[in-house]
Amino acid sequence: MGVIGRLARLAVPLSFFGTAVGCTVLVKDYYSGARYSGQARIDGKTVIITGANTGIGKETAKDLAARGGRVILACRDTNKGEQAAEEIRQSTDNKNVFVRQLDLSSLQSVRTFADNVVKASIFGIGKAFGYLVA
Repeated sequence: MGVIGRLARLAVPLSFFGTAVGCTVLVKDYYSGARYSGQARIDGKTVIITGANTGIGKETAKDLAARGGRVILACRDTNKGEQAAEEIRQSTDNKNVFVRQLDLSSLQSVRTFADNVVKASIFGIGKAFGYLVA
């Protein structure tokens, strides 16, 4: 069997493999959704972000701080939260980035956090809430 015969035998498996890879890429792109590229400002809005000291929460906090929002990083570990907040303040030039302790596994912690945020808003320390990112 010559070269053409060997290539002909491989044509169907290679075609199947290429189709499977192509479909996988298309499905991944479809389910990952569209990227938001708007530059809407959120000046005067308060945003609370849980788990904001690392990962997606931190990147979200950074983006919202860059848009002018007052950002509250609700973190279990306030030391790590302060480090993230300082990094966000420096990179966005937004001084309205705050850290508050919140452990979502404890309902008492959630109640205390909510009470403190509401009291701060009632006494004029905070602004009205515009967004809630959990």
